[in-house]
Amino acid sequence: MKPPTVLVLGNPLCDFDNLPKRILPVLRKAFPHSTFLHWDPTEELPESISDHIILIDTVIGISSIQIFHDLKHFQYPPRNTAHDFDAFIALSLLKKLEKITRITIIGVPPHTPTHLIVRKCEAQLMHGS
Repeated sequence: MKPPTVLVLGNPLCDFDNLPKRILPVLRKAFPHSTFLHWDPTEELPESISDHIILIDTVIGISSIQIFHDLKHFQYPPRNTAHDFDAFIALSLLKKLEKITRITIIGVPPHTPTHLIVRKCEAQLMHGS
């Protein structure tokens, strides 16, 4: 079975949102057989993504790492300008278009220690999601 491609989100300019992107080198070293790609939700999905998408993203309002399999756990962000287009809207659209059928989101609070994220990723990547 081919190891999954994991999309890593995060705005490198925002301290509260850049943890997943910041630890990208650690994840690549810890899981050399998996592919970790930084994804900007305003861009198309990489071709290596199957109908099951795995993401790591900062989630505001949680106190520990959580696994989400459905977008219903999230709220629509304000939509005042094109700049308000975010991962939630991109994923909702991809599901509606049936480009993805399953979602696994590894949600991390902004200040989670790196080793805890690596451990949670191992559980998802090695034992299935």
